[in-house]
Amino acid sequence: MNMQKKMYKTIIFDLFGTVALWDKKKLPRFTWLGEEKISTLGALKLVLETVAPMIPFEDFHHSFYETNLTIENERNQSAREISSQERFEKILQACGLVYCQETTELADKLSTEHMKLLTKGCVIPEKHVLAIKALSESYRLGIVSNFDHARTARSILARDGVENYFSHIVISDEFGWRKPNCLIFEHALGLLDSESIDTLYVGDSPKDDVIGAKNANLDVAWVNASSKTNCETSVIPTYEIASIVELEQTLSKF
Repeated sequence: MNMQKKMYKTIIFDLFGTVALWDKKKLPRFTWLGEEKISTLGALKLVLETVAPMIPFEDFHHSFYETNLTIENERNQSAREISSQERFEKILQACGLVYCQETTELADKLSTEHMKLLTKGCVIPEKHVLAIKALSESYRLGIVSNFDHARTARSILARDGVENYFSHIVISDEFGWRKPNCLIFEHALGLLDSESIDTLYVGDSPKDDVIGAKNANLDVAWVNASSKTNCETSVIPTYEIASIVELEQTLSKF
């Protein structure tokens, strides 16, 4: 831990897992071959049966997982974002559909339904809202988030009443690059007109947030909600907190 007094002017937050939390009780579940998982596939199956009955769901189910695995590997290697729209277009093409307007429209319907369900399962707790409001009185605030559907990310911030506390919101879907790539952090610093030495980054992912921000020369407050024994990386965060509720008090100590 860094015990030297730091006076930050700007705080940049990760969104999911840091500001907004997933509520497993509100996320959809789907049972396939006797195995139940958190998944939107049940709702996507209904969309297909309604507007694209020619696609066997077994084919879609297989393509869904195989395409998502391929995209995850591509993103990990390149740090380039792939939008939710493009993801579903790739899934449909793997099912044998050609790239055309009809395929694009179906991909949009699937992506919209997928995101609608994810939105219901994500919430910004009231205590987080109060913490952000308090911090906004002393610091300039921003968001840097990995997410493949910017409209959904922004709608969650607006719905739960915190959007206006952030001077700038950078979502990988819009910017094109994902954390831990330095470009997305540097872009946010430019928008916020803030130097790295004056900025604290706050996030829960050891790889995307701690390593990413440190590589961009930012101090990092790691959100360790599950009380892990360490950060699972050789890069040591500047601070460690259980939630953003502790941030203001933590900063006042150092």
